[in-house]
Amino acid sequence: MGQYDLLIGNGCSFTEGGGLNNPQIFEFLTNEKQKDNNHEIFMQQNNWVAYLGEKLDLPWVNLSKSASSDDYIIQRSYDFCNKNLDKKILLINQLSIKERLFFEKDGKPHSYHGGGKNVDGVWFGKLDSEIDNYYKSYITEVFDNDYYYKTLQMKMDLFDAWCEDRLIDNYWITWEPLPFKTETLINFELDSETNGIREWSKSKGLLLNQIPNIPVDDAHLSLEGHKQVTNKIYKTITKI
Repeated sequence: MGQYDLLIGNGCSFTEGGGLNNPQIFEFLTNEKQKDNNHEIFMQQNNWVAYLGEKLDLPWVNLSKSASSDDYIIQRSYDFCNKNLDKKILLINQLSIKERLFFEKDGKPHSYHGGGKNVDGVWFGKLDSEIDNYYKSYITEVFDNDYYYKTLQMKMDLFDAWCEDRLIDNYWITWEPLPFKTETLINFELDSETNGIREWSKSKGLLLNQIPNIPVDDAHLSLEGHKQVTNKIYKTITKI
């Protein structure tokens, strides 16, 4: 697409290509032994951001990080775009899972989800510190579903306006269904309702754990799943 200089995709592991870099899954899909970082390269080259960049004939950057919350995703897009305002950017943000929490401490980003956390790119599968207890209290005593979506819609509207003022074309996709619609949200529709990618891909058999005999029960997108997400986004942004 000649009007853009760069494609930016951003989200959590569902956009990063999570699961494709699992050594067992990598060997199952490629018939190659995992060696050095060939499984990570495979993931980086086989997610919907890479596929869409190829389809649009655009250089691309995938900002995604595993376990990212919506706040962390929006912040990464803001930081990157703000440093690259000299480029005409096509930006697609994948919203994540609502119970995730993000904050920075001692200059390091902390992303929390369920029983684990990602601190500055390092994954920890156990919650046992005072900071972790803050997350547990937030989920059990503070988190409110309706308020979360109310503030998320506001953040999306504000970010859309910021992008529009800077001639950045921003779109949203979402893993979980949203209880509201926006003009910039690419809908993955199922039974005439607005749904996220999760139920849409599951209904079409596009998850890794829906592949017969796959050695690891992983609920991320399969290779075909990433290709179908690519096609859906492409048709929407090119108005096909």
